Amino acid sequence: MLSFAVAPSLLHHSRLFLRSPFTVRSSLSSLQEIQESKSTVERDLSSELHASAAPPLPGIRAAKRVVLVRHGQSTWNEEGRIQGSSNFSVLTKKGESQAETSRQMLIDDTFDICFSSPLTRSKRTAEIIWGPRKDDILTDYDLREIDLYSFQESLAFRYSWIKNASILASE
Repeated sequence: MLSFAVAPSLLHHSRLFLRSPFTVRSSLSSLQEIQESKSTVERDLSSELHASAAPPLPGIRAAKRVVLVRHGQSTWNEEGRIQGSSNFSVLTKKGESQAETSRQMLIDDTFDICFSSPLTRSKRTAEIIWGPRKDDILTDYDLREIDLYSFQESLAFRYSWIKNASILASE
């Protein structure tokens, strides 16, 4: 769950490329290729932004506080399964209790908006924390956990060789 005091103006546009504060040194030919590629990307981005039906969010006028909260314990967390972006697990009673604890910790704070991934475990955590507020929780697909493809649903200990290669020898 994400909570913002005010929505940032560019958050709605999930494919927006932001300029890096770092300088990259390169050969002249590489630099020309990058500039040509960049202008194509900017044209594509510009047309994509103008084609968007949703209005842009208001700009930020002052420093804002962002609070990030991970979802509470899910059934797959409890079983030691890898979840990734799969949506087959829900919050356990412990997970709901964790979300309630987060709500209590944030109860005196003021938030104007709440974002959540579309995954059930995240939405439920956001619902508990957001509580009786009248404003809707905004669901954003880009807030999902990453896709872990064939690892999803597997028991995490099966891949503990990443930390301890000696397990491979025993299989």
